[in-house]
Amino acid sequence: MKFFRYFFVLFLLIGLFAFAKPSYARDSFFFRDYGYKAQFVSQSVDDPIEIEAGETKTVEISFKNVGTKTWSSTASRFVSAYAVESKYRNSDFAGPNWLSTKQTAKISGVVAPGQTGTLTLELTAPKKIGTYKEWFHLAAENYSWVKGGYFYLRLNVVPATATEEVEPSHIDTEPADSEQKELEEVKTWYQAKVYFKPKATVYAKGGEKISSAVIYGNTGDVAWEGHSLRASAPTALAGSTLLTYADSSWKDRSIINQVSTSVAGGSNIRKEFSFRAPQKKGSYDMTVYLETAGESIPGSEVHIHVNVTADAPDHYQAPQFSQSSTVIPPATYRMDEEPMIRVGVWKVDENYVLFQSTDDSYIIYDGTTKKGVLPKGTKATLSYKGYTFKLVTPDLVIEDMRYVRLMPEHNVHAVFSVLNYERKVSWKGPYNFNTYRGGMELRYTEDKEAIYVINELLVEDYMKGVGENSDGSNKEYLQAQTVAQRTYAYYIKAFSGKHDSRYFDVVAHTGDQLYLGYENERIMPNFSSAVNKTRGFMVTYDDDIVITPYFARTDGRTRSWVEAGWGREEKPWLVSVKAEYDASRGRSLLGHGVGMSQVDAVMRAEEEKLTWEELITYYYTGTVIEKMYK
Repeated sequence: MKFFRYFFVLFLLIGLFAFAKPSYARDSFFFRDYGYKAQFVSQSVDDPIEIEAGETKTVEISFKNVGTKTWSSTASRFVSAYAVESKYRNSDFAGPNWLSTKQTAKISGVVAPGQTGTLTLELTAPKKIGTYKEWFHLAAENYSWVKGGYFYLRLNVVPATATEEVEPSHIDTEPADSEQKELEEVKTWYQAKVYFKPKATVYAKGGEKISSAVIYGNTGDVAWEGHSLRASAPTALAGSTLLTYADSSWKDRSIINQVSTSVAGGSNIRKEFSFRAPQKKGSYDMTVYLETAGESIPGSEVHIHVNVTADAPDHYQAPQFSQSSTVIPPATYRMDEEPMIRVGVWKVDENYVLFQSTDDSYIIYDGTTKKGVLPKGTKATLSYKGYTFKLVTPDLVIEDMRYVRLMPEHNVHAVFSVLNYERKVSWKGPYNFNTYRGGMELRYTEDKEAIYVINELLVEDYMKGVGENSDGSNKEYLQAQTVAQRTYAYYIKAFSGKHDSRYFDVVAHTGDQLYLGYENERIMPNFSSAVNKTRGFMVTYDDDIVITPYFARTDGRTRSWVEAGWGREEKPWLVSVKAEYDASRGRSLLGHGVGMSQVDAVMRAEEEKLTWEELITYYYTGTVIEKMYK
């Protein structure tokens, strides 16, 4: 049986060489956007390509756009190929139409999804004769590698017909007629051994989440330079929908997880994962295995018999995988630093404001002009007459100020209080929410009709002051809420212009978000922890930060943007989705109905064990979660 297994693997490898142009991927590539995806179609000159030393030859390679994004040679994210093995290598065959010695010409024209594009390579041979193997990978410029865009060319450099002398040999490539030898070498590259595996049989109800683990050892000749853990699909029952073992933590319906780290020969790895019992009652056989460089690793197969004892509940939905619904790892950041936000916390209804900080001294500004320093712990009375302001302390009087800014001198997170402002929220308990981090500004609105106390602070400090949840709620739900709330606040600040005439970004009540400041942070430690864990993450759609509304509960489904009466044009991430947990409790709609239902999200996190990422991409359809700053 062992001999047969190796013979079968060898047969598969021969088939790959014979029929598939893309080959073994030894580099690790970060696919930021799976909307960029290609499939090799044809090559105008078959391998091995014969080319005289110093000669230039043109080869056209066709790829089908099997992703969701259009390729355009005039766009900033045009598609070309880079020489790889290692990445961004100077190619020996860079020709006249290349963009650099590392980068080929662009795929020409506009190639919509489903269409075929042509990569025209002008190849100039080096002077050393011999056989070469040149590896390339398609990329969307400055954005993402193109999935399926890995390919190679075999080139025979022969002596030039002219009298020019050429160097006699080439190093570091194998002879063109050694295909069988290469296959034998490939066969011995990868080998695994299972040192720990899960139970051979599991029993579960349809849709139930099952946790498992496997320990593998690399017993082959070389390291696994990146690998994925994959699973087979269940056999579909007659008349059933497509069944799957996939959990929403998986990368897609067959890839459990994928990593770029190297696993050296002789070392072990532990793979922890979850899977779902298929929805329909019955018996199923699941196979889990490792894959590296496009090849399954011999010896990595683990077989699990899954006995589903009952159909999944009617409200259960198998995970849905969209190529654009993912979390972007923080490899790069759009923002150089954490942004500030300005909050209108109090429309002043008295004739003065009493300010005090016990954390830090505060710099006093008249507009942008520095006027002095308020010592830590010193109270300051800010009053106004006509359209000017006056600041008075025991040791200082500043008059005729256009507007007053008080900013921390040393610590941007410093805490201050507005002592004559009383703000109570009955369901929050007996607290007065009049304490804030950061700075304070007192100024008239543009029309001079009102005066506001404005709190200027860092976004993450603002987030901890948002008091729209119970601190005892499910932790994954709380993290999902922080991402939705952060995105909403930043969108209103950066893109709406909603409060420009009042000189702040968001208002501190539910017209935007219920912002209660430092006291909320103090009484909600779990929510503050959730903010820390999701620091910088925001929701995007089609590469833009988008608005992410949320509300209390539904009558069984959320509403779309247009259905709620908010506009005439739909926002594709804000479409109606089922909210079965609201419906199962006979709920009525409470709130506008657009985006995330808070009650339904809590139950979905508890009953289905969904992560915060899964909750976000469920209620905000087709979105990407991206970390915007460190």
